[in-house]
Amino acid sequence: EERKARLSLEADNRSLQKKIETRDRDYNHDLDRAKNRIKAQTEDEMAKIRSGWQDAKGEIASLKAKLETEARRFEERERRTREQHRDDIENERQRLRNEMDARLQHQETLTEQTIQEEVYRRQRALDALKEQHRTELEGLR
Repeated sequence: EERKARLSLEADNRSLQKKIETRDRDYNHDLDRAKNRIKAQTEDEMAKIRSGWQDAKGEIASLKAKLETEARRFEERERRTREQHRDDIENERQRLRNEMDARLQHQETLTEQTIQEEVYRRQRALDALKEQHRTELEGLR
């Protein structure tokens, strides 16, 4: 009886041991599948993040290039504006110089005309005086 009970107990133990081993194997298998699924999802997420990061880096580089291009355009417009202002100022200076030269030339012309008119008037007065003296001298003779 005791032997039968022991054999039955040993059989039950073996059966339980097989069930435990099967459950352990199934559990480990499920655990490995879950790990692999999580690993695959993590790798997919990491790939998406890397792709997004690459896209962001590309967009940043594109925006940086656009900004540099705009900065160069702005500097060029600023340079041209400064040059145009400098040219405008120089043109105004030259116009004023020309105007002053023309006024001086006109003034010199007026002065020369006035001098010539005065010389002519005095010459006529001198001629008239000479004529008067000659007439007086002839009258005295």
